[in-house]
Amino acid sequence: MIATVTLNPTIDIVAPVKNLVKGSVLRTKAVYSYPGGKGTNVARALVSLGARALSCGFTGIRDSRETEHFLKHYGVEPDLVACTGSNRICLLITETSGAGSETVINSESDIDISKKDTAALMEKLGAAAKKCTHMIFSGSLPLSLPENFYEKAVRAVRRDTRVILDTSSRYLFHGVKAAPHIIKQNIHELESAFGKKLGSPAVLKTFIKKLSAKHSIPVIITTMNEKGSLLYDSGKFVFYPAVRVKDSVSPVGCGDAFSAGLAYGLSKGFDASAGCRYGAAAAAANLAHLGSCFFPKKEASFFLKLVKEKKY
Repeated sequence: MIATVTLNPTIDIVAPVKNLVKGSVLRTKAVYSYPGGKGTNVARALVSLGARALSCGFTGIRDSRETEHFLKHYGVEPDLVACTGSNRICLLITETSGAGSETVINSESDIDISKKDTAALMEKLGAAAKKCTHMIFSGSLPLSLPENFYEKAVRAVRRDTRVILDTSSRYLFHGVKAAPHIIKQNIHELESAFGKKLGSPAVLKTFIKKLSAKHSIPVIITTMNEKGSLLYDSGKFVFYPAVRVKDSVSPVGCGDAFSAGLAYGLSKGFDASAGCRYGAAAAAANLAHLGSCFFPKKEASFFLKLVKEKKY
Protein backbone atom coordinates (compact mmCIF):
# COMPACT_ATOMS: atom_id res chain seq x y z
CA MET A 1 0.00 0.00 0.00
CA ILE A 2 1.07 3.59 -0.71
CA ALA A 3 0.00 6.55 1.45
CA THR A 4 -0.61 10.03 0.09
CA VAL A 5 -0.84 13.10 2.31
CA THR A 6 -2.96 16.16 1.44
CA LEU A 7 -2.75 18.98 3.97
CA ASN A 8 -4.36 21.75 1.88
CA PRO A 9 -7.45 20.11 0.32
CA THR A 10 -9.51 21.67 -2.45
CA ILE A 11 -12.79 21.50 -4.26
CA ASP A 12 -11.76 21.55 -7.92
CA ILE A 13 -14.17 23.14 -10.39
CA VAL A 14 -13.36 22.43 -14.04
CA ALA A 15 -14.97 24.70 -16.65
CA PRO A 16 -14.10 23.81 -20.29
CA VAL A 17 -14.66 26.61 -22.83
CA LYS A 18 -13.73 26.84 -26.49
CA ASN A 19 -12.02 30.20 -26.08
CA LEU A 20 -11.49 32.31 -22.97
CA VAL A 21 -12.49 35.85 -23.93
CA LYS A 22 -11.99 38.50 -21.27
CA GLY A 23 -15.08 40.52 -20.38
CA SER A 24 -17.54 38.23 -22.19
CA VAL A 25 -20.28 35.77 -21.27
CA LEU A 26 -19.13 32.21 -22.00
CA ARG A 27 -21.10 28.99 -22.27
CA THR A 28 -19.97 25.44 -21.62
CA LYS A 29 -21.63 22.05 -22.02
CA ALA A 30 -20.88 21.10 -18.41
CA VAL A 31 -18.96 22.19 -15.31
CA TYR A 32 -17.29 19.43 -13.30
CA SER A 33 -16.64 19.55 -9.57
CA TYR A 34 -14.81 17.09 -7.30
CA PRO A 35 -12.74 17.00 -4.09
CA GLY A 36 -9.10 17.61 -4.96
CA GLY A 37 -5.71 18.53 -3.59
CA LYS A 38 -2.46 17.10 -4.94
CA GLY A 39 -2.29 14.06 -2.67
CA THR A 40 -5.94 13.23 -3.34
CA ASN A 41 -5.22 13.28 -7.07
CA VAL A 42 -2.13 11.10 -6.63
CA ALA A 43 -4.12 8.54 -4.63
CA ARG A 44 -6.74 8.16 -7.38
CA ALA A 45 -4.04 7.84 -10.02
CA LEU A 46 -2.31 5.14 -7.98
CA VAL A 47 -5.50 3.07 -7.91
CA SER A 48 -5.90 3.57 -11.67
CA LEU A 49 -2.41 2.16 -12.15
CA GLY A 50 -3.20 -0.87 -10.00
CA ALA A 51 -1.85 0.05 -6.56
CA ARG A 52 -3.58 0.16 -3.19
CA ALA A 53 -3.75 3.73 -1.90
CA LEU A 54 -4.41 5.28 1.50
CA SER A 55 -5.32 8.97 1.57
CA CYS A 56 -4.31 10.84 4.74
CA GLY A 57 -4.53 14.51 5.58
CA PHE A 58 -6.99 17.22 6.52
CA THR A 59 -10.40 18.05 5.12
CA GLY A 60 -12.89 20.78 5.95
CA ILE A 61 -15.73 19.35 7.99
CA ARG A 62 -18.23 20.82 5.52
CA ASP A 63 -16.68 18.73 2.75
CA SER A 64 -15.60 15.66 4.72
CA ARG A 65 -18.50 13.38 3.83
CA GLU A 66 -18.28 14.18 0.11
CA THR A 67 -14.51 13.75 0.10
CA GLU A 68 -14.60 10.35 1.79
CA HIS A 69 -17.40 9.14 -0.50
CA PHE A 70 -15.46 10.35 -3.56
CA LEU A 71 -12.26 8.59 -2.49
CA LYS A 72 -14.04 5.33 -1.75
CA HIS A 73 -15.81 5.50 -5.11
CA TYR A 74 -12.39 5.53 -6.81
CA GLY A 75 -11.03 2.71 -4.66
CA VAL A 76 -8.97 4.85 -2.26
CA GLU A 77 -9.02 4.19 1.49
CA PRO A 78 -9.62 7.51 3.31
CA ASP A 79 -8.09 8.27 6.70
CA LEU A 80 -8.70 11.99 7.11
CA VAL A 81 -8.94 14.49 9.96
CA ALA A 82 -12.00 16.72 9.61
CA CYS A 83 -11.35 20.31 10.70
CA THR A 84 -13.52 23.37 11.18
CA GLY A 85 -14.21 25.10 7.86
CA SER A 86 -14.30 24.01 4.23
CA ASN A 87 -11.87 23.02 1.49
CA ARG A 88 -10.50 25.87 -0.60
CA ILE A 89 -11.81 26.38 -4.14
CA CYS A 90 -9.58 25.73 -7.17
CA LEU A 91 -11.14 26.96 -10.43
CA LEU A 92 -9.71 25.43 -13.63
CA ILE A 93 -10.78 27.13 -16.85
CA THR A 94 -9.74 24.93 -19.77
CA GLU A 95 -9.62 26.30 -23.31
CA THR A 96 -10.38 23.46 -25.71
CA SER A 97 -9.64 25.09 -29.08
CA GLY A 98 -6.30 24.68 -30.83
CA ALA A 99 -3.45 23.69 -28.55
CA GLY A 100 -5.55 24.71 -25.55
CA SER A 101 -4.45 26.39 -22.36
CA GLU A 102 -5.35 26.43 -18.69
CA THR A 103 -6.24 29.29 -16.34
CA VAL A 104 -6.07 28.27 -12.68
CA ILE A 105 -7.55 30.39 -9.89
CA ASN A 106 -6.71 29.21 -6.37
CA SER A 107 -8.20 30.55 -3.16
CA GLU A 108 -6.61 30.45 0.28
CA SER A 109 -7.78 27.80 2.73
CA ASP A 110 -10.17 28.67 5.53
CA ILE A 111 -9.87 25.40 7.46
CA ASP A 112 -8.95 25.97 11.08
CA ILE A 113 -6.49 23.28 12.18
CA SER A 114 -6.24 22.97 15.96
CA LYS A 115 -3.47 21.36 18.02
CA LYS A 116 -5.83 18.44 18.58
CA ASP A 117 -6.29 18.06 14.80
CA THR A 118 -2.53 18.15 14.24
CA ALA A 119 -1.93 15.52 16.92
CA ALA A 120 -4.62 13.30 15.37
CA LEU A 121 -2.97 13.62 11.95
CA MET A 122 0.49 12.76 13.26
CA GLU A 123 -0.93 9.65 14.91
CA LYS A 124 -2.52 8.60 11.60
CA LEU A 125 0.72 9.23 9.70
CA GLY A 126 2.67 7.12 12.17
CA ALA A 127 0.25 4.23 11.75
CA ALA A 128 0.23 4.59 7.96
CA ALA A 129 4.04 4.60 7.78
CA LYS A 130 4.20 1.21 9.41
CA LYS A 131 1.95 -0.44 6.82
CA CYS A 132 2.83 1.47 3.62
CA THR A 133 5.92 1.03 1.46
CA HIS A 134 5.91 4.71 0.44
CA MET A 135 4.39 7.95 1.66
CA ILE A 136 3.95 10.94 -0.66
CA PHE A 137 3.60 14.43 0.82
CA SER A 138 2.13 16.68 -1.87
CA GLY A 139 1.16 20.31 -2.29
CA SER A 140 1.13 23.52 -0.31
CA LEU A 141 0.16 24.07 3.33
CA PRO A 142 -2.90 25.87 4.71
CA LEU A 143 -2.36 29.16 6.53
CA SER A 144 -3.13 27.53 9.88
CA LEU A 145 0.00 25.35 9.71
CA PRO A 146 3.60 26.60 10.14
CA GLU A 147 5.60 26.72 6.93
CA ASN A 148 8.06 24.11 8.27
CA PHE A 149 5.35 21.52 9.00
CA TYR A 150 6.60 19.15 6.29
CA GLU A 151 9.97 19.02 8.02
CA LYS A 152 8.31 17.84 11.23
CA ALA A 153 6.03 15.32 9.48
CA VAL A 154 8.79 13.79 7.33
CA ARG A 155 11.10 13.34 10.33
CA ALA A 156 8.31 11.51 12.16
CA VAL A 157 7.82 8.82 9.49
CA ARG A 158 10.98 8.49 7.41
CA ARG A 159 12.38 5.56 9.42
CA ASP A 160 9.29 3.45 8.78
CA THR A 161 8.51 4.20 5.13
CA ARG A 162 10.15 5.66 2.04
CA VAL A 163 9.19 9.34 1.77
CA ILE A 164 8.57 11.31 -1.41
CA LEU A 165 8.19 15.08 -0.95
CA ASP A 166 6.48 17.06 -3.73
CA THR A 167 6.01 20.69 -2.72
CA SER A 168 7.26 24.18 -3.53
CA SER A 169 8.60 27.53 -2.33
CA ARG A 170 9.22 27.87 1.43
CA TYR A 171 7.58 24.50 2.14
CA LEU A 172 10.24 22.77 0.04
CA PHE A 173 13.00 24.93 1.54
CA HIS A 174 12.16 23.67 5.03
CA GLY A 175 11.03 20.17 4.03
CA VAL A 176 14.39 19.11 2.59
CA LYS A 177 15.97 19.59 6.03
CA ALA A 178 14.27 16.37 7.15
CA ALA A 179 16.16 14.37 4.47
CA PRO A 180 13.24 12.80 2.59
CA HIS A 181 14.33 9.85 0.47
CA ILE A 182 13.12 11.51 -2.73
CA ILE A 183 12.10 15.05 -3.63
CA LYS A 184 10.18 15.70 -6.81
CA GLN A 185 9.24 19.17 -8.03
CA ASN A 186 9.18 21.21 -11.22
CA ILE A 187 12.05 23.51 -12.03
CA HIS A 188 10.11 26.70 -11.18
CA GLU A 189 9.30 25.33 -7.72
CA LEU A 190 12.96 24.52 -7.19
CA GLU A 191 13.98 28.04 -8.24
CA SER A 192 11.40 29.73 -6.01
CA ALA A 193 12.29 27.60 -2.99
CA PHE A 194 15.98 28.49 -3.04
CA GLY A 195 16.03 31.81 -4.89
CA LYS A 196 18.16 30.45 -7.75
CA LYS A 197 18.02 30.77 -11.51
CA LEU A 198 18.62 27.31 -12.95
CA GLY A 199 18.33 28.03 -16.65
CA SER A 200 21.28 26.07 -18.01
CA PRO A 201 21.90 22.32 -17.66
CA ALA A 202 25.30 22.89 -16.03
CA VAL A 203 23.92 25.26 -13.38
CA LEU A 204 20.95 22.98 -12.64
CA LYS A 205 23.10 19.85 -12.28
CA THR A 206 25.60 21.60 -10.00
CA PHE A 207 22.81 22.90 -7.77
CA ILE A 208 21.11 19.51 -7.53
CA LYS A 209 24.37 17.80 -6.55
CA LYS A 210 24.98 20.34 -3.79
CA LEU A 211 21.39 20.09 -2.54
CA SER A 212 21.61 16.29 -2.44
CA ALA A 213 24.89 16.33 -0.51
CA LYS A 214 23.84 19.05 1.95
CA HIS A 215 20.59 17.38 3.02
CA SER A 216 21.40 13.69 2.36
CA ILE A 217 18.71 13.29 -0.30
CA PRO A 218 19.83 10.53 -2.68
CA VAL A 219 17.14 11.01 -5.35
CA ILE A 220 16.03 14.37 -6.77
CA ILE A 221 13.58 14.55 -9.68
CA THR A 222 12.99 17.82 -11.51
CA THR A 223 10.17 18.07 -14.03
CA MET A 224 10.41 20.67 -16.79
CA ASN A 225 6.86 20.98 -18.10
CA GLU A 226 6.68 20.15 -21.82
CA LYS A 227 10.44 19.44 -22.03
CA GLY A 228 10.53 16.37 -19.80
CA SER A 229 12.06 15.38 -16.47
CA LEU A 230 15.53 15.03 -14.98
CA LEU A 231 16.50 12.31 -12.50
CA TYR A 232 19.46 12.57 -10.15
CA ASP A 233 20.11 9.27 -8.40
CA SER A 234 23.19 8.81 -6.22
CA GLY A 235 25.52 10.83 -8.45
CA LYS A 236 24.06 10.03 -11.87
CA PHE A 237 21.75 12.09 -14.12
CA VAL A 238 19.18 10.72 -16.58
CA PHE A 239 16.84 12.85 -18.71
CA TYR A 240 13.40 11.72 -19.92
CA PRO A 241 12.00 13.79 -22.82
CA ALA A 242 8.27 14.40 -22.50
CA VAL A 243 6.14 11.97 -24.50
CA ARG A 244 4.23 13.78 -27.25
CA VAL A 245 0.45 13.41 -27.00
CA LYS A 246 -1.48 14.07 -30.18
CA ASP A 247 -4.84 15.05 -28.69
CA SER A 248 -3.76 16.89 -25.55
CA VAL A 249 -6.65 18.34 -23.52
CA SER A 250 -5.18 19.78 -20.32
CA PRO A 251 -1.83 19.80 -18.49
CA VAL A 252 -3.47 20.17 -15.06
CA GLY A 253 -2.58 17.28 -12.78
CA CYS A 254 0.37 16.01 -14.84
CA GLY A 255 2.73 16.55 -11.90
CA ASP A 256 0.44 14.51 -9.66
CA ALA A 257 0.17 11.79 -12.30
CA PHE A 258 3.98 11.70 -12.50
CA SER A 259 4.22 11.28 -8.71
CA ALA A 260 1.72 8.43 -8.85
CA GLY A 261 3.59 6.66 -11.64
CA LEU A 262 6.89 7.12 -9.82
CA ALA A 263 5.56 5.67 -6.55
CA TYR A 264 3.81 2.84 -8.37
CA GLY A 265 7.05 1.81 -10.10
CA LEU A 266 9.03 2.03 -6.87
CA SER A 267 6.45 -0.02 -4.99
CA LYS A 268 6.91 -2.79 -7.55
CA GLY A 269 10.58 -3.00 -6.61
CA PHE A 270 11.92 -1.06 -9.60
CA ASP A 271 14.68 1.53 -9.26
CA ALA A 272 14.19 5.29 -9.56
CA SER A 273 14.96 5.23 -13.28
CA ALA A 274 12.14 2.80 -13.98
CA GLY A 275 9.93 4.78 -11.58
CA CYS A 276 10.51 7.91 -13.65
CA ARG A 277 9.52 6.04 -16.79
CA TYR A 278 6.21 5.12 -15.16
CA GLY A 279 5.87 8.73 -14.04
CA ALA A 280 6.42 10.11 -17.54
CA ALA A 281 3.91 7.64 -18.97
CA ALA A 282 1.25 8.54 -16.40
CA ALA A 283 1.79 12.26 -17.02
CA ALA A 284 1.34 11.72 -20.76
CA ALA A 285 -1.88 9.78 -20.18
CA ASN A 286 -3.19 12.56 -17.95
CA LEU A 287 -2.84 15.11 -20.78
CA ALA A 288 -5.73 13.56 -22.68
CA HIS A 289 -8.32 14.18 -19.94
CA LEU A 290 -10.07 17.09 -18.22
CA GLY A 291 -9.33 17.53 -14.54
CA SER A 292 -6.55 15.86 -12.57
CA CYS A 293 -5.70 12.16 -12.78
CA PHE A 294 -8.76 10.65 -14.45
CA PHE A 295 -6.80 8.48 -16.90
CA PRO A 296 -7.11 4.68 -17.25
CA LYS A 297 -4.18 2.29 -16.78
CA LYS A 298 -4.28 1.12 -20.40
CA GLU A 299 -3.35 4.61 -21.62
CA ALA A 300 -0.41 4.85 -19.22
CA SER A 301 0.72 1.39 -20.37
CA PHE A 302 0.59 2.56 -23.97
CA PHE A 303 2.73 5.63 -23.30
CA LEU A 304 5.20 3.64 -21.19
CA LYS A 305 6.46 2.04 -24.41
CA LEU A 306 7.24 5.51 -25.80
CA VAL A 307 9.32 6.85 -22.89
CA LYS A 308 12.98 7.39 -23.80
CA GLU A 309 16.12 8.14 -21.80
CA LYS A 310 18.84 10.62 -22.79
CA LYS A 311 21.94 12.18 -21.32
CA TYR A 312 21.56 15.70 -19.94
